Amino acid sequence: MAYEVEVTSISVFKSTADLSSAASQFKLLKLVSGEVVVSAAATDVSIGVLQNKPKAGEIALIAMLNASVIGKCRAGAAITAGALLVSDADGDVITSTPTAADFVIGQALETAGAAGDIIAVLFHPYKHAIT
Repeated sequence: MAYEVEVTSISVFKSTADLSSAASQFKLLKLVSGEVVVSAAATDVSIGVLQNKPKAGEIALIAMLNASVIGKCRAGAAITAGALLVSDADGDVITSTPTAADFVIGQALETAGAAGDIIAVLFHPYKHAIT
């Protein structure tokens, strides 16, 4: 069961898209022209995780990816506890591959059995350059 330590670093940005469905909550977000959109690639520099369900033009509450914060994320596939995580094309977390210059958002603290599972993640974002 996903858990989180009280997230004290919440920021607000306007959402450009309708993120009001339950499937949008706990997705990774990035900034585009001062507004947030769902992250869409392992190389996207995500700023945080969506906490509420805003419609387009409404305020999105975002748990910022600050070091050593534990928060919830939606899995895009099965994930093993301990795996380094990046965004997939839908803003869900997936295991980082060692063949790309990924923006790692953190490390899985729990195992996800399948896509859609909500898991606890230790946020410690960094650009992971593989040579």
